[in-house]
Amino acid sequence: MSLPEFPVGFDQPILVLAACHRSIEEHIKALNRLQKSLVRRGLGEEVRAAVRGIIKFFLEVVPIHHADEELELFPRMLRAAEAMSDRASAFDLSSHLMVEHRDIEEVWERVHQNLLDLLSGEANDLDMPLCREFSRRYCDHIRREEELLFPLAARLLSDSDWRSLGTAMALRRGLPAPSFPHAA
Repeated sequence: MSLPEFPVGFDQPILVLAACHRSIEEHIKALNRLQKSLVRRGLGEEVRAAVRGIIKFFLEVVPIHHADEELELFPRMLRAAEAMSDRASAFDLSSHLMVEHRDIEEVWERVHQNLLDLLSGEANDLDMPLCREFSRRYCDHIRREEELLFPLAARLLSDSDWRSLGTAMALRRGLPAPSFPHAA
């Protein structure tokens, strides 16, 4: 499986999550450029390769990113918030973001089918309203995570939480656990 290269290591897990957001945004931009490419060049090999790359990214990388958040970050935040006044906001935010993940995944399934239909010749064009809906939902979701989730996590999580989060994220990708040189 081909995963994006991150400019940061898993010893800084919040930066890895943000880097994945940038990669998601780049793939959304590529999706939104596809229709222009289809009109200009048709469904040649270059456009087919772009379609396959978008499909591969959203099928392979995004589920891992969602798992990092839902299975690792959210539970750590909720445990950390237990003893703080942030308990309700952490729970509400985590729940809301998980619902958004399911909504985004549902829209992706329709986009995915449209892309497969394009590759098989069953469709000649992208469903641009659907692609715009996918783009809007995902970009809004990323903005919420970066404006609300990341600052809350930064405030709630301990150094130990961040180390265990980074380790879990690396292991999920089949990579060795990061070293934490500044860990006590």
